[in-house]
Amino acid sequence: MRQRGLALLMTLVFLPALAAGLAWLASGTQLMTRFEGHNQADRVAYSVGAQLASELNELAVLNRKILASHLMVGHLTTYLSFTRYLKQVVDGVSSIVPYANRIVAGGTTLLVASAEFQLKTGIGLALASQHKWAFDSTEILLKAGTRSMQVAESMAPPWSVQSVCIAKLCGRSALDALMLTATPVIEESPANYTRLTMQALSGLPQAAWHLSRQWQQNVLGILQARRRGGTRTDFTGRGFAADESLQAQVKLFFFGLGWRTIASGSASTVFDGFVYRGLPWLVEWQGPELAPLSVTLTHSEGGTLKADSRVRFIGAGDADMWRPVWRSELTGGV
Repeated sequence: MRQRGLALLMTLVFLPALAAGLAWLASGTQLMTRFEGHNQADRVAYSVGAQLASELNELAVLNRKILASHLMVGHLTTYLSFTRYLKQVVDGVSSIVPYANRIVAGGTTLLVASAEFQLKTGIGLALASQHKWAFDSTEILLKAGTRSMQVAESMAPPWSVQSVCIAKLCGRSALDALMLTATPVIEESPANYTRLTMQALSGLPQAAWHLSRQWQQNVLGILQARRRGGTRTDFTGRGFAADESLQAQVKLFFFGLGWRTIASGSASTVFDGFVYRGLPWLVEWQGPELAPLSVTLTHSEGGTLKADSRVRFIGAGDADMWRPVWRSELTGGV
């Protein structure tokens, strides 16, 4: 009887307590796994956003490199135009000085030849660099989504990635869709290239000299002289043309003999630069300034967790593909 009573007591008291203890331990383990999983989800969400921001920043850097090498060609075209103009000015002045004309003419001829060589060499270097950077830029657009998903999967263990979403679009296609809003400039429209090139020229410290090289002087009220010149894109939108001229006229009161060109110079990448056509690839941003990112992780013991981040353009003005100022920010989770 006593043994039966003890067995009954074990059944009614000890076993339920043991079961409750085991259940508490199991729930505690699940609770701890879930608690630790929040940090894991935050790390994954932030890291995916950081990878996307890094890819966008690299695109911006490549865009700037391509455009900078293109502007270098524009500068060399301007330099060639100026040396041809300078040759006419100096040769004209030296012709009135005995024995100086031959020496000066040789020097100015060498100066122009050097400028022509620099332009052709610069075009070769620019095109080689631009095409390499164009391939690098294309590679980013094609593989950035895959690399970002790989970051999520490598950061997630011991959790598993259930989904990575931007707005309502999930999976690698969501990441690809964001990157592909950096769209190529259309080659069939030279106006696009002209617009981008002239915007970049305007941002140079020497912008005023590149875009408009002109002045006008009045000497003793009789002789007037003026200089005109400038650099612009050619008809393709992907090359440059530059010209300068020095003109003078004799004018007394309201009477004048009209402007006469004393010296001039010009250069273009069509005639002087192997018909250079730069900018083989540029991308412009057509997407949002802020892209919300959501990552969901699962675990056999911790259940499902979600963390939110965002990729944001932090520059002033509209988002673009010229300033590498994209950042990842953690915004929340459950």
